[in-house]
Amino acid sequence: MPWGYRSAVPANATDVHYVLPGIGGPTTIYEFELSEPDFIAWTDAIGFPATPIGAMPAKLMNFGHLWGGLQQPTELVVTNGLIHHTRFEPDAALTIVYDRDHGKVYYHRHTR
Repeated sequence: MPWGYRSAVPANATDVHYVLPGIGGPTTIYEFELSEPDFIAWTDAIGFPATPIGAMPAKLMNFGHLWGGLQQPTELVVTNGLIHHTRFEPDAALTIVYDRDHGKVYYHRHTR
């Protein structure tokens, strides 16, 4: 794992996978397992509190093909969980999704 990755994910995160800028374009992606209470505490602590996913599901790209299992990027749709989304600039954003059904966190931050 690269230096500094642990500052981007909670210390008790398990099964951590990542894509750093350069590999996946201008995108930083973390996928890891975490309990829901720990997810809520983490997003609150980093200043990006999450709210329940509403009627519109959270959609993002799943890059699991880079660490096994998938053959190519696929769309990931989460309907049961929590989400935080912040747009920093016209083409920079952070999306953090907690999937209750799988106990997984999907962290996507991109810039252009």
